[in-house]
Amino acid sequence: MRRGGKLEDRPCHLVDLMATCVDVAKADYPTERDGERIQPLEGVSLQPLFRGERFERKQPIFWEHEGNRAIRDGKWKLVAKENKPWELYDMQADRTEMHDLAGDQPQRVNELTAKWDAWAKRASVLPLGGWRAKPKKTSFNKKQKVFELKPGADLPRDKAPFVEARALHVTASVDKMADGVLVAQGGTADGYSLHLKDGKLCFATRHNGELNVVTSDVDVPAAGGEISLRLNQDGTVTMSVGDRRLASGKVPGPMARMPIDGLQVGRDTGGAVGEYSTEFPFQGRITLVTVRVGK
Repeated sequence: MRRGGKLEDRPCHLVDLMATCVDVAKADYPTERDGERIQPLEGVSLQPLFRGERFERKQPIFWEHEGNRAIRDGKWKLVAKENKPWELYDMQADRTEMHDLAGDQPQRVNELTAKWDAWAKRASVLPLGGWRAKPKKTSFNKKQKVFELKPGADLPRDKAPFVEARALHVTASVDKMADGVLVAQGGTADGYSLHLKDGKLCFATRHNGELNVVTSDVDVPAAGGEISLRLNQDGTVTMSVGDRRLASGKVPGPMARMPIDGLQVGRDTGGAVGEYSTEFPFQGRITLVTVRVGK
């Protein structure tokens, strides 16, 4: 399963469904992506049923969900709730699973259990209950308060400024003004972006997905200079070029939580914070960006 752009260790098995989609699309199922191994297909294509043809499953079908597990092999179904013993049912004679035959047929239970265990190992289902493991606590860069960044700087989340509930002061030394992102941290859920658009200086924030933008009323001088952005604890925003204030306004406040995406200078490579296409590279010339965070 893929989340946040990364493949999780624990896969999600679409038994028969993925095999059917691949078959219908006449596609080739890949073995890896971005150098990471992809879990092989589970089950078989159901396309013969769409054509009204006879369908016979030659191999057992397995499943597991939150510790509950089962195998269906022909008319036999071996099933168990989480942390409970296996139960055995004859699905031809007992479709409603009222009569547990596990005690009467221990050998069949052992045979089916062995098949399920082999599948669970192959399909990365074990250990049962592993999905409950507490996620690793993310370490944040809370101690560093000043970041001096060159053009093209790209800081991952754990190295980026810790902006949660903190005031923010950004200065950008620019030799040539043009449209594009000066600095951005975060994405479409939470984050901020200082950028130029249509010649105007803009500061955009995302608070739980809500977009707020403060924009200058006048164009930024083309000759360049030092751009300054201040975001205070009360949400007030001021933007200047040199000694000239270009804009003031208000947003809901500092970041309510640490953004998931990292920080980039000269572009926004994660989810776009502002009203621009992803990345929106700066077309001018940046010499240095300094980010300061406070309480």
